[in-house]
Amino acid sequence: MQTSSRGNARLNEYHPAFEEYCETIFELREDDVAVIQARIAERLDVSRPAVSEMVHKMADEGLLTVARAKISLTEEGTKLAERAETLTASMVDLILDDEGADYFGH
Repeated sequence: MQTSSRGNARLNEYHPAFEEYCETIFELREDDVAVIQARIAERLDVSRPAVSEMVHKMADEGLLTVARAKISLTEEGTKLAERAETLTASMVDLILDDEGADYFGH
């Protein structure tokens, strides 16, 4: 088992697409939507074959598991999704703060 410091270092090594997929899977689960390849393809607006290929790569990396067509994030995948979600929220806040200040004359 990896130590937390090694795990955090590993999180920084993943391709941005892995973060996007993990975040999408995490959001689908939170929205009570069945996490299957078709729903991921719809949410990301990509082809099903592209999702299939990425799911295989991510499973090989230990980020998710697939059982009976249902996709679940592993602990590592969940950490990556949470990190991506936090970064996305921070960027949105930053953009809204800057644009909102300009829009409202602050």
